Formats: sequence, C-alpha cells, structure tokens
Amino acid sequence: MIAPLFAALLSVFRVTPAIDAFCASDFRDASFTAKVVSGNQDELRKIGKDFGTSYKFNSAQVFIQEPFKLRIESNYEGSKVVMVENDLTTLYLIPGTNIKQRRDLTHSPGGRQTLLDFGVLTPSLFKSLFEATFVSENPETKTITFDFTFKPSDQYKDTTRYRVLIDTERHFVTRREWYGQDGVLRATFDYGEPRQVSGIWVPTDMKVSNRDGKLAGETKAEGLKLNTGLDEKLFSVH
Repeated sequence: MIAPLFAALLSVFRVTPAIDAFCASDFRDASFTAKVVSGNQDELRKIGKDFGTSYKFNSAQVFIQEPFKLRIESNYEGSKVVMVENDLTTLYLIPGTNIKQRRDLTHSPGGRQTLLDFGVLTPSLFKSLFEATFVSENPETKTITFDFTFKPSDQYKDTTRYRVLIDTERHFVTRREWYGQDGVLRATFDYGEPRQVSGIWVPTDMKVSNRDGKLAGETKAEGLKLNTGLDEKLFSVH
C-alpha cells in the first residue's frame, strides 16, 4: 500500500511545467529570406480561402522585432509588395504608388502574425496574447505539449486554440495544430531543420498540412540572422 500511496502523493505535488521555461528571452530581432519550396493551391484552399496567397510568391524578405513587429517584402508581377504588422495594426502597401491599406486587429487576435507562426516562443506572447495550459510531456521524444488560447478580453471573443509541441532541449516549436473557433482542426504546422544562432534555436523548415493530412505547402528560411539591431523604421505603419 505504501508504494501506490507514495506515487499518488507525488502526482498530487508534481510541479506543472511553466511555459516561460521554453521561451527565448534573449530574442530581440531576426531577418531571413523565406523561400517557397512547394505550394498546392487546391490543398491550401481547404485551410482557408486566402491561405494560399503567400505561397504564390517565390520568396520574401522577412524582418521581425520584439515585441509584435513584422515586415514582409516580396515581388509580385513586377511590383514590390510590403506588409507591416506593428502590434495591433497591419499595413499593406505597394511603394511608389498610392496603394495603402490599414487593418485594425484589436478585435481580431487570430489575424495577428507572431513568432509562434515561425516556431519560436518569446515571453511577450504570454504577457498579453496567449494563455498556455500544460497538456503532457513525452520524455522519449523529448517534447512537451501545451494548449494556447487567447487571453479573455472585452475587445474580442475568440475561442481559437493551438496545440503546441515544444522541443524540451532546444526550446523551439516542433508542431502546431490550429483549431478554429468551431473546435475543428484547420491545419497542422511541422517545424524542422533547427539552427542555433546567437544561442537561440530556430526552425528553418515549415510544412503545413490541411485537416485531411495532405501536405499543402513548405517554406524554408535562408540567411537567418538574429539580434543584429534592426531599425525600428522598418516597422512603421504611418
């Protein structure tokens, strides 16, 4: 009787792992070239009507700065196209023209692109955007699983959920499952080919599959640089 009782006591007093332990607290900025390896528009369309848009470009320059700043530059049919996200504002523009459109994301947290999309976790994600709930840990695969949900807010009601698997040794996301507000699986993102730059592990390959398990697209990050001190002007939305 003693052994089962002791095991039960251990389970009761077991400390639940905190998400902070798997965040890259030293991450400040990053830049790289995102190359599209493959993109099946029919399979991408099953994820979302416009989900395949980014896979129509051969490549894009990506700039990221903490917290919540992102710039993506690409070329489409001979024109430069830029998307800038700065906290709750997204700006789309074509330089040299009057084409400029802003989007307010205050009521649409699911519309934000964050470092989670790139397989990296930072403390800012859990200060204002996500709550992380421990699900399980697998010592054999050296992964730990959390569910991410949006923090309650008077500004929005979004029940989107992400089930996230994290490498417990290198602290990068290995898989992310996206469940829509209806609770149905929308897509699965698998992250691989991690590289250690400035002491931080970052995956450089991302494959996305739709709810049918069909590979829909793949991108790779080339020329990855971290913590170089990017100019904040890159992320201006004015």
